[in-house]
Amino acid sequence: MKRLGAARPAVVVGPDDPSVTGLAGLALVAETDRVLNVVDAFDSEVGWLKARRRGLSAGQVITSMAESMLADGDFMSDLDSLRADQAGSVLRAVPDAPASTTFAAAAR
Repeated sequence: MKRLGAARPAVVVGPDDPSVTGLAGLALVAETDRVLNVVDAFDSEVGWLKARRRGLSAGQVITSMAESMLADGDFMSDLDSLRADQAGSVLRAVPDAPASTTFAAAAR
């Protein structure tokens, strides 16, 4: 038997590495926001939503939900998965995604 090509390294299965994200494509959303000011556009049009002294603006909450949906999220609770992705937070338009309860209260 003749072996072709180089030997492949062994596959190692271990715990999740918090410095790696599977959602790196969300960097495109952040770039779109940087160029088109999507969050600011939402903020200027959604004036009826309660302004918060701390936390996220209406535009940031809406953009976070859009990012969650683009990351295959189907429900408000999927925002919690987005929040847990520490490595991907620096790539997103809204690094600090809201809690699902915050989004649910804003949607109500």
